[in-house]
Amino acid sequence: MAFALGVIAFAVCAVSQADIWSTPDWRISVPGLALTAIAAVASLARREKSYALWIVGLTLAAVATVLGWFLMVAIVIAVAAVLILILHSVM
Repeated sequence: MAFALGVIAFAVCAVSQADIWSTPDWRISVPGLALTAIAAVASLARREKSYALWIVGLTLAAVATVLGWFLMVAIVIAVAAVLILILHSVM
């Protein structure tokens, strides 16, 4: 459940964001994070076997609160990785 809520919170913040580099609206992202955190605590209380699902869901909801910064850092890291691969193959 936490995974689904995290994916929904991330998708809603990504769709509703005007500019890729701006911070999403806090009225949308923070309630999504709160609902996902409650679902993650419920998953822990029920002692579900798959810890990865609620961790990924909670991470996606947390990333949705700072989506613009996350996307810019991800783009910089991806470009750096591609440049390293190109330079490694050339030299």
